[in-house]
Amino acid sequence: MAITEEMRAATLARPSAAQYEWQDMEIGMFFHWFPSFSTDFGGKWNFEQQKKCAETLKCDDLDMAQWVQSAKDLGAKYIVFVAKHGVGLCRWRSEYGTFNFANSKYPADDPRGDPLGTLQKECEKAGIRLGVYIAGATDILDAPGGGFTRDPARQEEYTRIYRGWLTEVLSKYGDMIEVWFDGSLELEIGDILKKYAPNAIVFQSKFANIRWVGQEEGYASDPAWNSLSRLDGITGVAIERHGNPDGDCYMPLECDARLRRRNWCYNPSSDNPLNPVEKLMDMYYNSVGHGANLLMNHAPAPSGRIPEEDMARMKEFGDEIRRRFGHPIATGSGEGEIVELPLGKKTAIDHVITMEELSGGERIRAYEIEAWDGGKWVHLVNGVSVGHKKIDYFNAFETDKIRIRVLKHVGTPLIRSISAHYAGVTPKVPEPVVYGEVKIREYGDELFDIKNGDAEIVFDIGIYTPDAGQYRVSFRPLEGNKDLDIRDAWVTVHGVRMDQYVERGEGNEFNVFAPGSGGDVVFHAKAQDGDGRFKGAVYYYRMA
Repeated sequence: MAITEEMRAATLARPSAAQYEWQDMEIGMFFHWFPSFSTDFGGKWNFEQQKKCAETLKCDDLDMAQWVQSAKDLGAKYIVFVAKHGVGLCRWRSEYGTFNFANSKYPADDPRGDPLGTLQKECEKAGIRLGVYIAGATDILDAPGGGFTRDPARQEEYTRIYRGWLTEVLSKYGDMIEVWFDGSLELEIGDILKKYAPNAIVFQSKFANIRWVGQEEGYASDPAWNSLSRLDGITGVAIERHGNPDGDCYMPLECDARLRRRNWCYNPSSDNPLNPVEKLMDMYYNSVGHGANLLMNHAPAPSGRIPEEDMARMKEFGDEIRRRFGHPIATGSGEGEIVELPLGKKTAIDHVITMEELSGGERIRAYEIEAWDGGKWVHLVNGVSVGHKKIDYFNAFETDKIRIRVLKHVGTPLIRSISAHYAGVTPKVPEPVVYGEVKIREYGDELFDIKNGDAEIVFDIGIYTPDAGQYRVSFRPLEGNKDLDIRDAWVTVHGVRMDQYVERGEGNEFNVFAPGSGGDVVFHAKAQDGDGRFKGAVYYYRMA
């Protein structure tokens, strides 16, 4: 029996109800907030020192209502709060460990005595969903990567404490929309998620149901597919480049980005300026406009308030989104290869926004937007994927109707929405983010053990990976020499081996995930010698 297009469409990956709801939110707000302390913590394994440090914390101006107001100003529908970073205290009153707000000077009934609880209440008032970031890598418990402690003797205690933290934040603070395991997580926490957050969106770990885009610039590519191979998905660190419209696993993308140029935490200095609105709009076009969610970061001051200039810029960003797209000229829907949208009268348009009905899978593989000029259809713009949302823009054109013409598809195309807009601006096509290639080192026959012909190649890449991201390490022979026979490769993060952070590419190229943990990331590879003549160089570049 021949396989029909509808039979192929029936096999496409589809979103869960939770993923569908989350994609409709489109914009979230990130909060990286680090209260101030009068003593240096230093990251040592000493509960008494942690307790004394917590007692000194100060956040007298903490204003969660202001934070939530900024999310409303932007138009964000959800918040992800950094409740436990890799460095720093738990921003709630915990029964586990001593470095948390239970040991602060603020009593439990004070809004400053339980920041996570206060934020939850403010989110409920505003109708905004709350999510939490709870890092698996933490200096406090000497667990530098994935939830593994550097000292195996401490692993049982760390696992008990981390599971206690996760249980607290998921069971005491309402229904979480999203849980961030930054840097991924290898601990077994599936039972906790199933019991307390069965419908949560999960970022990284083997329980992930969304993907990180792969960099922190707020940009997704075009096309940016929602699906991928399940084998890639279960790694916990799959990113945008793993996308495949025919994949058997649905994992949409989230783009995290900073309001200020560099730092995620508070730094209002002149060398860390606010991004201009036009730059922020570029992020919007290339994240939400490419079908991904945008997670915009705020960095409140240690005292607990967002700087007024940061508040104002975030509102300007939200106002500009609403100005351009808040009042469509016309909106329609339909199915099939051609869906027309009458505008009611002849008018100028410069944007068309299309949404696919993803409950039927990602079916559109190529399309064209056309406008009627009174006698014929005129080409405006074309594309490949539509997905959750595609924002197309072009020079202003006067017309009284437009249409989408689907050129390639799997099954019947399903247009959830098509709308025409006039924004009065045609954005510049952004230049691609380019990360220059760097030569790390050279190598030669001296790498190899004369007795068994093996070599272990070790080099520090931490200096080249200051931010979380995806990098590629490439071994290339010099002219007249042979390729290395590399049998195995991995990285260590602060001394802990992380096999899942390395994926082999073509030949002797390796895609490396760097968690942005600050310096101590070491690449290891094992090679086997043949008959000699091995000389070459190692290069790396950051993948956009």
